[in-house]
Amino acid sequence: IANLILQEHVPAYRIRAVTFTNKAAGELRARVEQLVGAELAREVWVGTFHATCARILRRWGKAVGVPPSFVIYDTQDQRSLVNRVLKELGLDDKRYPPRAILGRIGKEKQELRGPPEMSADSYDDQAVKRVFTRYEEHLLAAGAVDFDDLIVKAVGLLRDDSVDARTLRRRFDYVLVDEFQDTNVAQ
Repeated sequence: IANLILQEHVPAYRIRAVTFTNKAAGELRARVEQLVGAELAREVWVGTFHATCARILRRWGKAVGVPPSFVIYDTQDQRSLVNRVLKELGLDDKRYPPRAILGRIGKEKQELRGPPEMSADSYDDQAVKRVFTRYEEHLLAAGAVDFDDLIVKAVGLLRDDSVDARTLRRRFDYVLVDEFQDTNVAQ
């Protein structure tokens, strides 16, 4: 980042750096500040995947149906929602534990698959798909996203052809990813 700014004369605001943890993002931000100074360092977008995507969605998310004032559901909110959906669908939470359902939903989202793309080869898969579908409907109705949606919706935005998506794609000349080998499909 310092090399791009100081040697290649890339405007700092055209650089985006993402990492996995808040701690790593803070350390990265501090190192950049040490090397290029506080003023330039503030212009570089540095953060976690989720924080970056949340920031992007707050600004440009309308193009993919995410309101600027969206709410992020934490693990407890997600579990409560899955429990509610299981009851609505008349499914037994012993046979379909909410934690396992959420794990499957998260796995599908990390592979950029929504309910329509999810394979449902067994009765249990079909039940999970029904829960996933209703879960997504409830999130949409509440103007909410879960942690996986932060990334999934940002990817959807980047793939979109709206004016906002084109503006976002032109926003950064450099996107640097810490520990790239550890990323999943969505990241």
